[in-house]
Amino acid sequence: RRDIKKNLIFYFDGEGARLLIFIHLGSDLYCVSL
Repeated sequence: RRDIKKNLIFYFDGEGARLLIFIHLGSDLYCVSL
């Protein structure tokens, strides 16, 4: 049995134009830049 936890962290830089989404799935960490 594997539990999947999603931790979404929205980070804005000084300009507020950069959005980083950190998604934690199991033991993997993904960083998505929009």
